Amino acid sequence: MKKYSIYCICILYLTGCELIEIGTKRAPSIEVSQKSPIGTVFLFKAKLDSNKINDASHLFLRPSGDTYLAIEKVELNDDLSRLSRIIGKKSITSYKTDTLDENLCSVFMQIDYTRKMHFDTKKIKDDWYIVGYK
Repeated sequence: MKKYSIYCICILYLTGCELIEIGTKRAPSIEVSQKSPIGTVFLFKAKLDSNKINDASHLFLRPSGDTYLAIEKVELNDDLSRLSRIIGKKSITSYKTDTLDENLCSVFMQIDYTRKMHFDTKKIKDDWYIVGYK
């Protein structure tokens, strides 16, 4: 009986101190919003996945920070619908961010282990926008 109680105390001590970790580590959750560069790209991908091409085009600005003209948005919608067919409904397998300036950030993303995407994001006021992609 005494061995059993010592054994239980040792087990509780080891699990309480987390010397032995059971299970896998969870990836940090990303807030899907325009408050961060990676959140903006994830929001863009979510809008493409749900086939909201027009909403996804509102996340784009010119590199100067100006909005696109209406005719330019129509052309952008065509490009985004093509992009939606290529990367839509596929999972994001990895991503990496590179801060170029306090208002500029590049996001590199691998989609479904096959496609690599590069997004340039820019902070205007308090929100981040996509200013280019490859």
